[in-house]
Amino acid sequence: MNREKSRKILNADLLASQLSKLVYVYSNTTEGNAVATATTHNNSTSSKRQGQRRSVNVTYFEGKTFEEQARFFRDVDLLVSGHGAQLTGLMFMADSSSRPTLSSTSSDGPGPRSCKHVLELYPKNYAIPAFFGSLAVQLGIRHSYLYYGPSEVMPWQRIVSSTYEERNAARKFNFCPNINDLVRAIADLVINWYRCHGCYEIDK
Repeated sequence: MNREKSRKILNADLLASQLSKLVYVYSNTTEGNAVATATTHNNSTSSKRQGQRRSVNVTYFEGKTFEEQARFFRDVDLLVSGHGAQLTGLMFMADSSSRPTLSSTSSDGPGPRSCKHVLELYPKNYAIPAFFGSLAVQLGIRHSYLYYGPSEVMPWQRIVSSTYEERNAARKFNFCPNINDLVRAIADLVINWYRCHGCYEIDK
């Protein structure tokens, strides 16, 4: 999911194109059970695999109705987005089996109960992972983040400048991530999605 103005992923279309070249395949290894295998292939090497491709789309919320936004979150399994108010729609991303209930909350506290995942991007000098991260956890959605700054940020930490001018400048930052690095990170999330569904990747 991209933004038209601040915290926009400038090379989002190239990222989507590269991700769309990957195919994730799983199949049962034993009759009568759910054990499966998963592996990745480059789509350009096989016309048969081309037919298996699920394209990766770049979506903007500007101009979309509330119903369209809610439907987007309901239908998505893996979401990559810059930090922003559009992520308040995460509540629509949770399915009925992942929403917290008194009976599903263990003594260790609420945790991911869904295979869905959101990857949040933070600009240099501005990071508050717990802001939407805590919402995702309460909804049972998996959450991770990338901080494009000089140091590591822990989930409970906040990096916010002390002056309005500095905060405003940081929030206007646009992303231009290394495509190969981000594709690898997202590919790992897809493999984890398969594992969550009882699958695992085979050795190449």
